Amino acid sequence: MRDLQDPAESAKSTAPLRSRLSKHCCFKAGIMSRERKQTVCGILQVPLMNLALAVVLAAGLLAACGPPTPAAKVPKVDPTTEAWYAPSTEKLTNMDRAAEQYFQAGRSQEAAAIVTSAQSLQTRLLAAPRPTLAAMEAIADLDRVYGKMLVSNGYFGEARLLFQKNITRWRTWKPQTPETERRLQEANSDIAECDKHMGG
Repeated sequence: MRDLQDPAESAKSTAPLRSRLSKHCCFKAGIMSRERKQTVCGILQVPLMNLALAVVLAAGLLAACGPPTPAAKVPKVDPTTEAWYAPSTEKLTNMDRAAEQYFQAGRSQEAAAIVTSAQSLQTRLLAAPRPTLAAMEAIADLDRVYGKMLVSNGYFGEARLLFQKNITRWRTWKPQTPETERRLQEANSDIAECDKHMGG
């Protein structure tokens, strides 16, 4: 029969074992803790890196989608100050005079040919925000001779539209001069002639 061991001695004999086990467990626990920390940090680093990359890409896209840099405004050039404007005005004036002479001489075909070819030049001079007085006179004279040709062919409504343009031009012209006032009265007389034929 096994001898009963004294409790005190039993306690003494098991104490070193418990100490060794405790140290071993703590050591193992410490190793697992470090490994776990490394694993957790490694897992967290990937989303954080992905998030940073996504932020950078989003910033790049926003910059690319932003409004373009406005181009520097180029000041508009006044056509009346360009070298071609004055010679073009003189050319249209001469064409108006020639068309009027052909019309008065009964040579309507020649007059019509000049009026047709002069219209592109008239349009070019009208492109200026404020044509010169000489240019406006040439522009108005072309419409007047064309209007008189239309009247002679019975196109009173079309002719009236051309004469109305001249009324507007000379009524709004600043500054008024005796010549612009004379032209305004002339345009009013042309309108009255059309209205007489139209029964107005």
